[in-house]
Amino acid sequence: MGGSMKRKLVKLAAIVGLVSLCAIGSVQLLSVRTVWLRLTKYCPTCELSTVNLFAARLQRANLAAANLTSSNLSEVNLEQANLAGANLSHADLTLANLSGANLTGANLQNANLSGAILTGAILEAASLQQATLVFTDLDTTNFKRANLRQIQLHGTNLLNANLEDAIISGEP
Repeated sequence: MGGSMKRKLVKLAAIVGLVSLCAIGSVQLLSVRTVWLRLTKYCPTCELSTVNLFAARLQRANLAAANLTSSNLSEVNLEQANLAGANLSHADLTLANLSGANLTGANLQNANLSGAILTGAILEAASLQQATLVFTDLDTTNFKRANLRQIQLHGTNLLNANLEDAIISGEP
């Protein structure tokens, strides 16, 4: 049996062990989902609202359409992650690395992205209304058709960002 297969079996055994130790309930299930996400980096459409993933390493994770409302994602590494259609409203993404991440159609309303790195990220048709992007690196970020109403951009790098058809002003 190859080393890769052994690692997968060890991870699966850890998950099974955690599940058998947990009583069925929303808090326990959330804990299992969080462990599963950290191990597999795969959790599309997951319900992860209010989860604490502080400083998690989730490069290339698949979180498409996941609900991460009000979650603590500060200092998380989501480089090259798939967050297309994810709900990140009110999430704390302070100092997060979202370089090259796919956030197409994501909801980032009222999210805090202060100090985050979004170089080369795709936020096409995403909603960032009332988001905080203070001292955020948005170099080469794609905001095509994104809703950028009432965002805070103090000290932000927008060099080479694509703002084509982005909604920047007007009524919310």
